[in-house]
Amino acid sequence: MRWLIRVTSAMALALLWMLPAGCGPSTAEVSGKVTYNGKALTGGTIMFTPKASQLNPGVASLDENGHYSLKAPVGECYISVDNRGVGKKVTLIGIGGGETATGKDTASTEKKGGVKDKKTGPIGMPGGGGGGKGGATSPKDAIAAAMKDKVITGKPPPVQAGTYVAIPGKYYRADTSELTYTVKGGSQQHDVELTDK
Repeated sequence: MRWLIRVTSAMALALLWMLPAGCGPSTAEVSGKVTYNGKALTGGTIMFTPKASQLNPGVASLDENGHYSLKAPVGECYISVDNRGVGKKVTLIGIGGGETATGKDTASTEKKGGVKDKKTGPIGMPGGGGGGKGGATSPKDAIAAAMKDKVITGKPPPVQAGTYVAIPGKYYRADTSELTYTVKGGSQQHDVELTDK
């Protein structure tokens, strides 16, 4: 039996040695300009989501002239463009509240109808049925308690640059935008035109 394990291990090592370096999925540089009804979209993000779902998408911010540059996986990609955060402060959801995609402030929602009493707490929190001890009654309080003695350095979240322009909601999602592009090896340019149609 031991000889079988040794032979199998030797074969596996030989196969690994024979594989060429860098044989994983490749990416390519894609740059271009995003326009809406012929005018530059001055802010937001663009995402190239590969049709092969096991690969990571390529994401970039749009500059003040609508230009972007990103690394996307080679192959067919679905494209989405989202500018709903333009002109708004970028926050971590669940820590300081902030606006959701629907424009509702999560901090005020929590105050109005979030965790109302100890009976509604999650497991491990007061009233959650988990029997755990703890003074936190909301996710915001739980995070504050966990971060109590931690030192956080850095700049406050930036305001997403650009001027907001309402675009059709179908462009926010890769599965509804109807925008596709086949990324090839090497650097390439692909302009994206958004319309009301």
